[in-house]
Amino acid sequence: MSAWLFFALLAPCLFGLANIFDKLLTKRFSALSLNVAAGLVAGLGLLAIPFLDVNLPLLLVIVGLIAGAFWFLGGFPYFRAIAIEEPSRVAPLWQLSVPMTLLLAMVFLDERLPASSYAAMALIFLGAFLVSVKDLRKTLRITPAFWLMLLANALITVSLVIPKWLYGFGSFLEIQTLLLAGNFAAALLMLLASGKVRKEVVRGLKDSGGVRLLFLVRMAVETSAYVAVNLALLMGPASLTVALDGLSGFFVFIAATAISFWRPSLFREELDRKTLLTKAVAISLIMLGLFLLQ
Repeated sequence: MSAWLFFALLAPCLFGLANIFDKLLTKRFSALSLNVAAGLVAGLGLLAIPFLDVNLPLLLVIVGLIAGAFWFLGGFPYFRAIAIEEPSRVAPLWQLSVPMTLLLAMVFLDERLPASSYAAMALIFLGAFLVSVKDLRKTLRITPAFWLMLLANALITVSLVIPKWLYGFGSFLEIQTLLLAGNFAAALLMLLASGKVRKEVVRGLKDSGGVRLLFLVRMAVETSAYVAVNLALLMGPASLTVALDGLSGFFVFIAATAISFWRPSLFREELDRKTLLTKAVAISLIMLGLFLLQ
């Protein structure tokens, strides 16, 4: 397995693990406060600044900070979408980032891939979509939640394509520090500007009790996932990296199914015959796509 493929698969695995933690933590923390807290934890990346010799032009520094901020801000249209629509109908729409990235990578990065790679991308995209979808007709229905997810995907896509371009001008550590700084700055501004957000974050931390360690682990896992996806962007094509990043739902399904048998009081994954057949087809498509990549 190439280093690129390792990190491209590690990222969705870690994002999926963070999602599992989210399901356990949402009894004490809102999704909004978790997102803000993750942005604040990204500020730890600023500790690397004294060890850097940054020679990037100011314009590129600003672009890097914007890319990091876009990654943080991409979660908010999603939170609004799940507030007005069922999460099971919203989550599959994250797959819209795949065609968006493919288009942006071709236009702005001049990214061209072999036919087998595009075939693999299509199989992985379809498999990842089927893993996360529960009702195809309801998911594809055009509602206000759909437009919110379109915005969320646009922000996330831009936040991933920009770093791929920036890596042509600076080292991974330089660019990654800028991205984490942008994450942190956006989260800090959100915290300072919104009394509601401050209250949610403070209340969550006060009431966290015995789950504080899980909270810290979740933050470390998500930050690690963000670094992993950027390592994959550094080493390989942006469009394929984003397609593989969509496998987080696949890893969530695998983990949630295992927990359903081991500790059903925590999770109860729907495992009727129709669901299992759909997931089996989806997993087969994903495996075939990975085989083509290899």
